[in-house]
Amino acid sequence: VQNKQDLMACSFACVKAEDCLKFNPNTGIADKEMGICRGPMVPHCHEFHVGATSDGCKVCQSWYYLEKDGLCYSNYVVLIVIATVLLLLVVGAVGWWIYDMAKRPVTNA
Repeated sequence: VQNKQDLMACSFACVKAEDCLKFNPNTGIADKEMGICRGPMVPHCHEFHVGATSDGCKVCQSWYYLEKDGLCYSNYVVLIVIATVLLLLVVGAVGWWIYDMAKRPVTNA
C-alpha cells in the first residue's frame, strides 16, 4: 500500500490486510488476488464511501441509480434495448423494401 503517513512522494509499505486503511484511507480493500490494498471498484460510481472496506458506492453518476448491493445500474437500460430493437427492425424493413424494389422487373419501357 502507498504509505500516506510519511512525506516522501512515492513510498510503499507491506501491510496485513486489516492495516490497509491505516496507511492510506483511500485503499481499504485488501485484494488477495492482486496482492494489494486497493480502493473500491464500482463502474459508474461518482462518490465512494470514505474508508470503504468493500466494493460499494455512495453516490452514482448521472443516469444511474444505486441499488442495495452498493452497485450502480442504468436508469434507461430497458429503454435503450427497446429503442435498439425498434431501430434495427426499421432499418431491416427499409433494407428489405429497397432490395424488393431493386429485384422487381422493369415494367415501364
